[in-house]
Amino acid sequence: MTKHLLIAVASCLVALAAHGTAQEPDVIVFEGQTYKLHSNPLEPYFAAHPDRRHPSEPPEEGPYTSSTGLWRGYVATFGFEDGVLELRDLETINPRGREDDEPRMISSIDQYFPDAQSRMCDWFSGLLVLPHGELRSYVHLGYGSMYEFQTLLRIKNGEVVDRANLTYDEYLDYKRRLFALFMETQEYQRVFEFYRQVDEEAIEESEVDVDEINQFIFDGGGWERFVDLEFPQTSQAK
Repeated sequence: MTKHLLIAVASCLVALAAHGTAQEPDVIVFEGQTYKLHSNPLEPYFAAHPDRRHPSEPPEEGPYTSSTGLWRGYVATFGFEDGVLELRDLETINPRGREDDEPRMISSIDQYFPDAQSRMCDWFSGLLVLPHGELRSYVHLGYGSMYEFQTLLRIKNGEVVDRANLTYDEYLDYKRRLFALFMETQEYQRVFEFYRQVDEEAIEESEVDVDEINQFIFDGGGWERFVDLEFPQTSQAK
């Protein structure tokens, strides 16, 4: 994990640990259907290019609107152009969004990604989770909630190389196996140590609940990009 990425992860953990708030998801259009993403593909990009990130801190002067349900400060909309993942919109929190009936969110894609080339996400490789169907379990944290079905897309250099449609039970089993692999990584050790320190500060005791911390990390999501597992066989779920 790079220094910038560790800082980005740590910042996210601070917010989630302090507020335990479900986050407003990014959006993706896939095969004519619109889905809410259970991941944020732009975060690795912003970790590598922090100067291009929409500022999440309030300005020194003037009004400012923030949201505990949107700590990253933006909602990205993705789609595919000629088979390659692309950014189609970037909505950011409007600092004056609660004054004079101005909109809460405004499109800022022209400011941060001004041309077609900058919007192509051929740099992205990882797992995209597209939940759909009925809500099966709600977790008021990150992207911990799970739905009746999950479409999984494995992306390499912006292109879909694997796809699976999983039921709730199938995805939960796959996610648990992914997490078992994640627990063997250095990234897990760093994240766990961060949570351990937060936990100790909260309870002011030396003992921490390891299972509770692991469940918190598991529910929060975002760790899936650090591990690789044989792609699951698709079910007949649609």
